[in-house]
Amino acid sequence: SPFAFSTVDNFAVFKNDALGWLAFQYDLMQKSKGNTVTKLGPKSTLRELIFTWAPPSDQNDSEAYLQQVVRNSGLPETITLENIFR
Repeated sequence: SPFAFSTVDNFAVFKNDALGWLAFQYDLMQKSKGNTVTKLGPKSTLRELIFTWAPPSDQNDSEAYLQQVVRNSGLPETITLENIFR
């Protein structure tokens, strides 16, 4: 992230919450455009985003995370990033 102060264990560290929030928004927009190494792009789904963002291989409960996002946002897990961010 261009907003990162440093990294720890391959995770970006930010000087404050405001920069972290800005980086979060920037990262989502870049992913929705296909401008990251994640292979996500406009046609990627919310499910694909969550499972890339918080993969099970990092000890995340990706399915529970996805279901919470679906419940809280009202968006279906099959919505594409281009439809979320247009």
